Amino acid sequence: HYNIADTMGILFAAAINAGGKSGDAVFDILCASCRNEHEVGVMGRHVIRGLLACKRTDAWELIEKTLLAAQRQEGLRQAILECVDEAHP
Repeated sequence: HYNIADTMGILFAAAINAGGKSGDAVFDILCASCRNEHEVGVMGRHVIRGLLACKRTDAWELIEKTLLAAQRQEGLRQAILECVDEAHP
């Protein structure tokens, strides 16, 4: 289960890094999913990994704010911190 989320996150990061209309669309969907504003997408490891592994600093800032807002949500905090070591340099 975790392997597909990690793989999809890396794929999403590559799409974001490629830029263009498709990259911006992937970025917007992941951000909306992270903020629980997307009609279908939900927060998960694929979202965290995609945003941390891409080269956009605004993606990193969103995850930073999400981590700070998580407070007592141990599962969300743990998922973010488990992805940090594979974030974009």
